[in-house]
Amino acid sequence: MSKRKQDADVNEFWSLARSFLKVYLPNAREVSQNTVKAYKQALETLIKYLEDSGFTRDTITIGTFTPACIEGFMVWMSKEQNCKPRTCNLRLSAIKTFLRYCGHHVITNESISREVLELPMKKVRKEKIEYMSNGATAAIMNAPDNRRLIGRRNKAMLSLLYDSAARVQELVDIKVDDLYLNEKASADGESFVTLRGKGDKLRNVNLSPKTAKLIQSYLNEFHPRENRGAPLFYTKRAGSLWPLSVDSVSRILKENADKARLCVPDIPERIHCHLLRKSRAMHLYIAGVPLPVIMELLGHASMNTTSGFYAFVTWEMVSEAMKKANEGHLEGEMLWKEPNVRKQLYTLD
Repeated sequence: MSKRKQDADVNEFWSLARSFLKVYLPNAREVSQNTVKAYKQALETLIKYLEDSGFTRDTITIGTFTPACIEGFMVWMSKEQNCKPRTCNLRLSAIKTFLRYCGHHVITNESISREVLELPMKKVRKEKIEYMSNGATAAIMNAPDNRRLIGRRNKAMLSLLYDSAARVQELVDIKVDDLYLNEKASADGESFVTLRGKGDKLRNVNLSPKTAKLIQSYLNEFHPRENRGAPLFYTKRAGSLWPLSVDSVSRILKENADKARLCVPDIPERIHCHLLRKSRAMHLYIAGVPLPVIMELLGHASMNTTSGFYAFVTWEMVSEAMKKANEGHLEGEMLWKEPNVRKQLYTLD
């Protein structure tokens, strides 16, 4: 290949990559900036793999992305970067979308992208979802010191985060104008918050009367001037209100979880905002709330996402179901819950 042709192919790749990220995704696909960042991270990770393999940025072309290259990339992410299968699959999906875009724009790239599109995803082992007990979440919600102004803010913020099952980014994006509070919580006027989810999709989430009351008290203290466009949870810089950062919310959750753990030891050491979201979903699922309702609450685009995480029974649910089925028929101890008896249930003897 001549030097001129090589340079043209290199320039073609970088031009298509920039167009994909800056024009196609935000304008043609109308995805959110967070989604664009995820695609960009996938491409940057792939480029880092190529650099580790001996390529330089001025030698990368579309033709570099052969099936063997992408297969090696998947192994590298798993073995060298310790990425979980789900992360590997998300990045592979992003790369496939990019190569499909390249194939549509330059006909010579179509056969390359078609071969990569046929590569299989990694097998993802279905693991039991991690979630906290009702007692653990209640302890965290009650950990902030109500005697202090900042404690009352933190209590309102953590309660809203749990009650709405919001993603932490969705929480910090909430503005005062996104709240619809009914202090009396009558049947004909429920309280709810509008959340901006992935892809800038909006969804309304009902709030419990207790959370609505906490948020109303918070508004009276922290937003007395009724600035409807202000961020709900904020920090002041140079006289202006700025949304709290995701890191700040995570730190506040961790501090209050550490405090609550002194009284409730079963609170996990590794606490994070997404654990509150999963706990809320599981608590609703165990209480009998249908999966389609939980899907709407979580803002999942597909039922497969929701059912993949939450559609399994717990021993508590089995126990409750058997108790109801046995009412008036069987009495005595539930020996099936004993470890030795349970072990015998799953043998071929």
